[in-house]
Amino acid sequence: MSDIKTAPCARIPMDPRNSRPLVTNQMKADCIGEFEFTIQAACTACFYHEPDEDCEVCQGGIEYEQKVTVPWTTCKQIYKRMAEIAIKSGGL
Repeated sequence: MSDIKTAPCARIPMDPRNSRPLVTNQMKADCIGEFEFTIQAACTACFYHEPDEDCEVCQGGIEYEQKVTVPWTTCKQIYKRMAEIAIKSGGL
């Protein structure tokens, strides 16, 4: 038996036109800008020229970490897919 406990949750809103999970404006407002990931990037100024210790981007290290916000369209696709799986499995 699983140790996972389920908490009470709100029902998933459904689109009456196609019976698929609906993403509301409030959901969008709550999620925009909330998720990000970090990628390794190369500083083009220091990569193609001599590395500069005073570089505002990489401080002469050529590579730096860049934070990227997950686009809203990707968040929406993830939510819809997770909601569809929850509905099919009877979780909601």
